[in-house]
Amino acid sequence: MKYTPAEDLQPDLSIGFSHGQSPGQSPGLSSGLSSGLSSGQKKPDSENPIQGKIAAKSSMSDAKIQLTPTPYAVFKTLADAPGQELAYGTLKVNSGMTKVNSFPKHIQELVAKGIIQCLGPHRDRYVILRVDPTRVEKVKRYARKTSQHSRPDNQSGSQSACKERKCLSCQKTFKSEWIGMRICGDCKLTPTWQDPDNPYTPEGDTDGSGLSDLTTGLY
Repeated sequence: MKYTPAEDLQPDLSIGFSHGQSPGQSPGLSSGLSSGLSSGQKKPDSENPIQGKIAAKSSMSDAKIQLTPTPYAVFKTLADAPGQELAYGTLKVNSGMTKVNSFPKHIQELVAKGIIQCLGPHRDRYVILRVDPTRVEKVKRYARKTSQHSRPDNQSGSQSACKERKCLSCQKTFKSEWIGMRICGDCKLTPTWQDPDNPYTPEGDTDGSGLSDLTTGLY
């Protein structure tokens, strides 16, 4: 197969022209338009979608990532490790969670928030840090989304919701101060409700996982 030498190739003027230049337009006119655009005002960000996406991505990368104390302890252990990576089992031991069953849940949370990444086969997994440690902050509890089932912040706002309701545990009617209060005071005094490991307290709820009060029935 014979190739045409590069010096014999001629550009096709009907394609590949730049912005502001139409077919048949002289290069001088095109350069004049481009110089006028560069010397004038810049396009607003609304007309530059690429610049807008870059700015949005930058603001997202600077946002703080909140963690409650327990998952923060896992993160802090990994952040302080040499090379900011540890074997899965080593991370569990060093973070003081050897006897804690919720360790996999905290790992899942950190992965979901883009803080860490688990690599390697299942038996030889290791964990690496993916974000700047300065972006992560420790909070006492996560901010809950309010709903009609959330406990009112003030008593005056709960007067309209105060009514007689049936207890979900003993089925007796009692005075419920708000719509999410569905367990009577007598039931809360029983061993079933006083035991920290009672079946009505989902794992991780004390960590601020965001489960609704109606689900836990602790109030």
